[in-house]
Parts: sequence; structure tokens; C-alpha cells
Amino acid sequence: MKKKTIFILLIVLLLVTVSITLAYIVEQTSTNSIITFGSLKLELIETEIIGGQEVRIEDGNSINITKTSTINRSVKVKNVGNHPMFVRLSLNIESKSKGNNYNPMDLIDIPILDNWIYQDGFYYYQEVLKPGETTPPLMNEINFDNTNLIQYHRGDELELKIKVGAVQSEHNNERVLEAVGWSE
Repeated sequence: MKKKTIFILLIVLLLVTVSITLAYIVEQTSTNSIITFGSLKLELIETEIIGGQEVRIEDGNSINITKTSTINRSVKVKNVGNHPMFVRLSLNIESKSKGNNYNPMDLIDIPILDNWIYQDGFYYYQEVLKPGETTPPLMNEINFDNTNLIQYHRGDELELKIKVGAVQSEHNNERVLEAVGWSE
């Protein structure tokens, strides 16, 4: 009986050792996973209405604002890629003159249109932008406080700076303000 008990204990010990070894071997198995990321492609479309026609604005386009207090300006984003996305824009008007100690944005009003929401310095398009689609305009005009611009900043050149960003909407939150992955 003593031999039988020792034999059974040895068998159990052998089985435990083999199962621990197998578990260790199984846990050490390596795998190769391929992870791919979709590429987002977009186009910023900045236009104005001239003679009833919508005309694209090229970089370096200049307008003399001493003759008008409002210019028509439209800013849209087109998804030219293959993946749906959320988009956001930031607008800033900067003085090209050195040494000015004013913020041109304090003398300018930009009425923002529907489907866009402002938060933390960005205008977010509230819908998913599907491939091939274009957002509605963020704005249609820029209004200037010409009295103060002319009186205090005559001869200054102002530049509209637009930055656009996007994150994929697939496998992301359902609402743009909750989406993750925005660059800083």
C-alpha cells in the first residue's frame, strides 16, 4: 500500500510538472499581428462670390478692406479620402506688421453658420463627413470694424489663417466633441 501511495504521488507530481511546463510553453508562444491604419485625406476649400459666381481663393489673395466693412468668404472641407471622418477648423486673423500690440480678432466678427459648433478654439462640424462629401460652409462673410482698423492700424496687412484637422469616425465616439485622436 505504501508503494502504491508513493507511486500515485509520483504520477500526480509528474502530471503537475508536465502541465506547468505546457502552460509555460503555451504562454510563451509569440504571434504576429498586422495592424493597419486608414489614411485620411481632405481638402480645404476657401471661396468668395464674384459676379454671382463662387471663385476659389488662392494663397496670397489680398483685399483692400478700407473700401468695405464686409467681405464674403466661404470655408468648407471636402473628404477626398476613403474613410469617414470628423473635421474641425481654427480661424485666426494675424497682423503681418511687426510691433503691433493688438489682436485683429478683437476688431473682426465672423458669423458662424449652422452645423458647426465652437469649443476650445476650434469649430467642429457636427456630422460625420463621408468620402466624397463636402461640409456646408463654416461662414459666408467676415465683418470688419473699419473705423478702429483705419484709425489705429492704417497700412497694416491682415492674414486669415485657417487650420483644418480630422480624425477617423470609424471605431471612434459617435459625437464629434467626444471623438479621440485630435492632434494638439
